[in-house]
Amino acid sequence: MTGERVVPPPPTLTDEEDAVVRLQAWNSAEVAVTSTAWERGAAKRGAVRWLIEHEILTEAKDVLEAWMPEITARIYDKADSFVLEIIPREEAYYLRLNLTQVVRELVSITFGKITPRVAVLTTEKILTRPAPDPAVQTAIHAALLQYGFQVVDVEQAKAVKLRESVLQAETGDARAINLVRQAAGELDADLFALGESFAQQRERRDGFDARVEYRLVEGATARLLASVAQDISLTRAEEPKLDPASLVLAKRSLQRAAERTAPRMAAEMLKSFGKPVYRLRVWKIGSYDNREKIIDGLRDALGGATVTATTFDLRGTNSAVFVISTKRDVDSIARALRAIPGLKVKVTEISCRALVADME
Repeated sequence: MTGERVVPPPPTLTDEEDAVVRLQAWNSAEVAVTSTAWERGAAKRGAVRWLIEHEILTEAKDVLEAWMPEITARIYDKADSFVLEIIPREEAYYLRLNLTQVVRELVSITFGKITPRVAVLTTEKILTRPAPDPAVQTAIHAALLQYGFQVVDVEQAKAVKLRESVLQAETGDARAINLVRQAAGELDADLFALGESFAQQRERRDGFDARVEYRLVEGATARLLASVAQDISLTRAEEPKLDPASLVLAKRSLQRAAERTAPRMAAEMLKSFGKPVYRLRVWKIGSYDNREKIIDGLRDALGGATVTATTFDLRGTNSAVFVISTKRDVDSIARALRAIPGLKVKVTEISCRALVADME
């Protein structure tokens, strides 16, 4: 016995939840974090998990619970593919995460092949300057497409009227709500992203302050789902090659603000539509027996699906509305609907979380 004190080795953290992850930087394509995990693998898994559960899908436990097996298999278990860089630092690791790829994978998991169609309507101003090109709208469009969403192109003339209708609908105006629903049908849009943005020269005239705000509105109901906003300052220090009073720097500040807004918009869309619940309206329902055949036929074909009829009206609209909870995609629901024995059903509309059909 030598009398030397034996120092036990430091604990090996295999559970990434034991580590502390802190945000360092965020933009539309990447997220930089630090992790106190002891192991590289735990640092990677923990950082990716933190990004999803504490930033993208925070306060969306229903969505996380619904898709956790798929998220685990396709993202958590393959964390290496979402980490762009990992650097050991004193008592921590520095990691750069591919935010675009993570969001795109989440969109694929939750929506399948038919993702939400988003109509983006943005006003843009550089105060005291001529109207600029649409830097914000362009950046938002690019980011949403990279994430896997579908973007609806709205003509400028229609966009102005539609903005007014969406804003009036938020006050409960019945006529405006109907106009928004009608426009959603005509444009085949699941969501409207109503944006305002402006840039203003800083007091010291060393750059610009920019702000971008978006409201996300559900097309089918004209219901406000979420609001997101981002402020940013861009100065001569960040862009030394640009004139601090130039329109180019003003546009760059708007673009940067938009790029930081886009991931939060995507997160809100995932929270609002991420739970695997579909709405089916069937016109010319005809009878109670037809309603029951649809419920039984969908349950049998979709395996484990929950199907309930929320409304049923034979005298007035001759229609029924069903709510379907299933991880199968909307195309699978449509195929199951067409194949119900003893019924002839024609599917007339399909969107990411809704179907419309007629009995023949």
